[in-house]
Amino acid sequence: MMALHPSYLHSGRRIFCTCHDPFSEHPAITNLDVSVDKSRQWLRKQLATSRSLHFFALAKTLYLFTADDIVSIIIPKTVCGIIVPFAGTLLRQPRSAAEVVLRSPLVFLWIWIHLLLFNVSNQRQAKSIMEDKVNKPQRPLPLGRLTVQGANKLSVGLFPLATAISLAIGGIYPSLVFQALTFWYNDLEGGEHWLSRNLLNAGGYLGFITGAIEVAVGSQTVLFDESVFRWFGLLAMVVSTTMHAQDLYDQEGDRLRGRKTIPLVFGDVLARYSIMVSMTAWSFITPLFWRLKAVGFMPPVLLSAFVGRRMLDVSKRSVKEDKRTFLWWNIWIISLYLLPVSAHYFGA
Repeated sequence: MMALHPSYLHSGRRIFCTCHDPFSEHPAITNLDVSVDKSRQWLRKQLATSRSLHFFALAKTLYLFTADDIVSIIIPKTVCGIIVPFAGTLLRQPRSAAEVVLRSPLVFLWIWIHLLLFNVSNQRQAKSIMEDKVNKPQRPLPLGRLTVQGANKLSVGLFPLATAISLAIGGIYPSLVFQALTFWYNDLEGGEHWLSRNLLNAGGYLGFITGAIEVAVGSQTVLFDESVFRWFGLLAMVVSTTMHAQDLYDQEGDRLRGRKTIPLVFGDVLARYSIMVSMTAWSFITPLFWRLKAVGFMPPVLLSAFVGRRMLDVSKRSVKEDKRTFLWWNIWIISLYLLPVSAHYFGA
């Protein structure tokens, strides 16, 4: 039996060893410890890099879902939501500029999450994937960045997420209405016929505007002025009678999927004339609604004349030029959104 080394100390029933470990400084053991530490550090770096790459890949995928609508949806609706409360023309409880500016990131978030909700729901449809391979191959599903099953799961998750965000920052009622319109447009194929398509687009545009204003104001129940409902009804008619400007450059894909848009049902030329005439008429009617002075008519009238000229110019009838024309249509619609502000400062 091996005798205890003197360096062992006995304390009651427990024995504590203070002896020297003959293997602790063995070169092989030391090198092994260093190698293990280096391996652990390398693994941590690889995991961190992998997570970063995964995050950026996901962020880019979500961005690509909404990239085509930055100019047509995100910028105009954010501008409208932030600027309209400044004047308080539509509101019974106007907010200060400082209050609204501080909430502007929340306005952007509300608009973007609802745009993402709509676009994922729309782009995951089989007909949309087929169309996007022709018209918009840069979108996530044609690029193969996301599977259809993954898009379906993302779409389902975005509905409660949009609801939760709206409950937290405002705009819950516009959110719920917008979600219902999204389901109608995409899953019930309301966007396949020109009449329901234009009407649903008008409803969606109003949903973005009212939601943005409620978030900017910071209230779930904004007390609008009595004139607001007539104004929103007027805007709905404006959008529903001119929105098919976006269908001019999508005709090839729409024809492929069998969608019945105004340019395909009534012809390209008639569609262009209808947009020009409608824009000209609304450019006079909307300033009259707010009883603006002559200077208040200038922005929408001049912009509608410019867009109308592009509509009728044969040299501007291509996918590339029609996209530019639609960009100018969005600038024109912004000028209408800002008419209540003009009325507050420059009304008759």
